[in-house]
Amino acid sequence: MTFEYLWYSQYQVRSMPYDITFGTFSAAHLVWLAICAAVIVLFVRLYIKGDGRRRADMRRVTALFMIFSEFFKMSLMAIQGIHPEEYLPIEICSLAEYFILIDSMWPDNKALKQMLSFTFLPAAVMALLFPAAVQFPAVNIYTIRFFLFHAGIAAYVIARYAAGEIKPRYYGLWISLAVTLAVAIAVRRFDIAFGFNFMFLIDPFGNPMLSLLWNAAGGKGGAPYIAVLTAFTGFVMHIAYLVYRVIGRKRQTAPDAGAAAQELGNILN
Repeated sequence: MTFEYLWYSQYQVRSMPYDITFGTFSAAHLVWLAICAAVIVLFVRLYIKGDGRRRADMRRVTALFMIFSEFFKMSLMAIQGIHPEEYLPIEICSLAEYFILIDSMWPDNKALKQMLSFTFLPAAVMALLFPAAVQFPAVNIYTIRFFLFHAGIAAYVIARYAAGEIKPRYYGLWISLAVTLAVAIAVRRFDIAFGFNFMFLIDPFGNPMLSLLWNAAGGKGGAPYIAVLTAFTGFVMHIAYLVYRVIGRKRQTAPDAGAAAQELGNILN
């Protein structure tokens, strides 16, 4: 990996006579996953050990980081001559920054916690495993921002869950799925009307997982693709629910309430 292509835009990357990108689950990707895992573990440990004031500060700093990173990306694109309207923050993970901002100011809410648990944490994990950033070099400002942004989403939700501040419920899964589907339908209409591809609803854009789902839907998009995406999203949400259930049972069998609240933290230590 080299810093030679650190500030390259997607247009510059595509104009290169040879491939300077990295592949999914390549060595470079695995290094980024290890870095993200370290960031998440450190954040969760600090959050669990913090008092109420520190936790509030960490929530707000994370929310501000996400808003700033989005502003930075859009500003950099404008400077590099890329049409920023094609990358408006209305992807699923981009929407997470708004939910996290509201959650950081209103930490006792209930509905947002379910969305964080079942929509945004699984989406962030999937994005890290199957990153759209593979269209850039491994050491590139857009790649760096991509991985740190999604690691931030994961760290925020996992930390709140590990501290016992989020309690995922099964009804929350279905509410999250319904809201996600409603957003997807609205965004798809927007994509069709203005010729965009937000949430990759018009084209999988080379993403290996989305390409697999696209082909499973007949390779034509439209309602079949939305149906397959919805089924897959529901499946992933149920996997997340099972993970929460397993951890929840371990918490119930912990020797005391304090140990229960830190069960996930102990696993990460």
